[in-house]
Amino acid sequence: MRQCSSSGLRRVFEGALRFTSITLTNTVTIWDQVLETLRGGMPEEDFRRWFGATAYASDSGDQITVWVPSEAIRRHIDGNYQEAIARALAARGRTYTHVRMVVSGFEDDDDETR
Repeated sequence: MRQCSSSGLRRVFEGALRFTSITLTNTVTIWDQVLETLRGGMPEEDFRRWFGATAYASDSGDQITVWVPSEAIRRHIDGNYQEAIARALAARGRTYTHVRMVVSGFEDDDDETR
């Protein structure tokens, strides 16, 4: 039986760690897929304004939780893009999945009287 040196084991471990971190950071979420669909159907400036600061939080199968920066953005997305989001989900076989948007509070609420 061949013995492994400690430096050989370290190289194997470091390679596995590098592979794991690359795999985890390159994971595409269902929200990423929805965003790609939405991006193709609107001007880039509108996409950045309404969806640029959203962030995937979780997916329980029947509900996707997404962080949004303010209540104003949550209301705008809810009022103007829910049907497009539902179509994007249905196209991926997620017809009965609901998107729950949670205000994260990392941006001040916009004043809608402007």
